[in-house]
Amino acid sequence: EIRLLSTQTGETIRTYGRTRFPNVAAVHSSSNSFLRYEWGNPDVELVDVTTGNVERAYKTPSGHVRSARYTPDGRHAIVATSEPAIRIWEVGSGNEIAAYPQTRQSETLTCSPDGRFLLFGDPFKDDKGSMDSRVNVWRLPQACWTIKIADVKK
Repeated sequence: EIRLLSTQTGETIRTYGRTRFPNVAAVHSSSNSFLRYEWGNPDVELVDVTTGNVERAYKTPSGHVRSARYTPDGRHAIVATSEPAIRIWEVGSGNEIAAYPQTRQSETLTCSPDGRFLLFGDPFKDDKGSMDSRVNVWRLPQACWTIKIADVKK
């Protein structure tokens, strides 16, 4: 189960259902929600922190979720799956805005603070059969960027 704990007392404030292998991928304070997925499940759920209700489910066509994060402004959910692929959804509408097939499964991902870049890691075997990993840096679609007034030039 997933538990919300008080940072002052450590006591449980709320529990969020029972699943076999729950993961909380990301919490975003301005949206008062978190992204939850279960190992082996192809879906990511957007859960309201206050009510515990599932507000939306983001469905992947196959595989299972490996990692999920919000963009810094909380407007998009980015999910790495075992298909392997990376998918981006608008949190408010639930619309998928991009899907990027991969050659390897991504284990971790995060965004740059301005939302312009996605960093993700993927493990692979080198030519000697040893496990290794690499970090990839991608420019995200402009819809994901957090553009500040100071960034806009006239």
